[in-house]
Amino acid sequence: MKRAAGILLAGALFFNTITASAVDWTAILNERKAMINESSFELYYEGSVDSAPYYGAKYEPRGGTYFGCVTENEGDFDTPSGAYLTFLSGADRQTDMYYPANSMIKNGTALGVIEYTAYNFEDFDINSFAQAMANLNSAGVPMIVSIMNEMNTNNMQYDSARYVTLFRQAADIVHRYPNLAVAWTPIALGSLDKSFEEFYPGDQYVDWLGLSMFDIHKFMGNVNTTDTEASYFMTGNYSWATNRIKPFMQFVQRNNIQKPIAIIQGGVANQTLASGNIDSWAIPRLRNMYYDLIMKYPQIKMINYFNVKLAAAEAESFHFVGKPYLADIVDEAASCGAYITAYGTQPKFVFRNASLAGSDQAENGYVPVYVQAYIPGSETNMVHFKIDGTWYHCTDKAPYKCLMNVTALADGAHTVTAECGGYSRTASFYKSGNTITFGI
Repeated sequence: MKRAAGILLAGALFFNTITASAVDWTAILNERKAMINESSFELYYEGSVDSAPYYGAKYEPRGGTYFGCVTENEGDFDTPSGAYLTFLSGADRQTDMYYPANSMIKNGTALGVIEYTAYNFEDFDINSFAQAMANLNSAGVPMIVSIMNEMNTNNMQYDSARYVTLFRQAADIVHRYPNLAVAWTPIALGSLDKSFEEFYPGDQYVDWLGLSMFDIHKFMGNVNTTDTEASYFMTGNYSWATNRIKPFMQFVQRNNIQKPIAIIQGGVANQTLASGNIDSWAIPRLRNMYYDLIMKYPQIKMINYFNVKLAAAEAESFHFVGKPYLADIVDEAASCGAYITAYGTQPKFVFRNASLAGSDQAENGYVPVYVQAYIPGSETNMVHFKIDGTWYHCTDKAPYKCLMNVTALADGAHTVTAECGGYSRTASFYKSGNTITFGI
């Protein structure tokens, strides 16, 4: 999303185009409130890469999540990028990448991700698009092309049938080329009268499900955002990646779509015109985005951070200019072992729910366990761990990691319990030498 304002305009389009008779407002509000009030408290361990869901899509890794960012701002992070995001403008009839993206993608070790943007039907010229795809393919490196992204918030939303027809034509062009794959990329929370189904072109036209998803502090940048507005669009205290993705995941499950998911563009607001610096709000949400999201949804195989500072003043800013400590949080997550930092490589592990069978090997005598925690109304949590009923460790930030000293445990059956307030989760495991087996 080159124009970040589109995130906030989604709500304006919704309020300006819907009549009371067209939408059951109460049903939508109740559905959203149920989502934001649904708690989650689960134990995880480091599972094998082949335990992750896998759909066989082009350029899909067997397991793990590509760590990606916008090419021009790669220097924000110390961790190498496994994916590079750049843009081609349909409105400008752009037919090839600009520098430095062209050099970085053609000569680097990352999977290329190209957003071909068009915010109106007039922006999209099929002949220019076809030439652009031929040029991209000639680079000889793997690329995923996101076609006409965020259609459920821009002017294309008013004629979904026309959009679907045009997308299918474009996807057929992309699929001519051996180095290119297709992503279909709506925005996570768009106009509420528009379903994802209206715009989905069909499984045969899509390789990856993409998503634009940003944690937003104030609805439309309004300091007087009401609770109803915040609930509809999951902003403010309700704005967590694991919440905001729920309507999309319901769509995926409802239609049994078997595709890997990519957060083509993602971000967390940390500076706003309305409230100024909101780092304290952003920090736990960055952790939620980079840890909790891939724990809860292992089919998410890519997250690209939209670390772009736009020329115009932004109602909400997602970049890390002058805030390296926020980039450090992303680096910490990207280097934890669950992310892919070069195309064609594998992560060290994938997060696996401790209720599911699988084994982990002790490293220097320790096996880590983690907690994915979302407690409605709580910005931070203190999670306590017990081993065989005896207190062992506590931590107050995601991924709520506990290193179990298995050398102190006899071979045989044991339990690990995580607790936070009234929430508790216990997992059984069996120790045999250096091997810990869960899901028994």
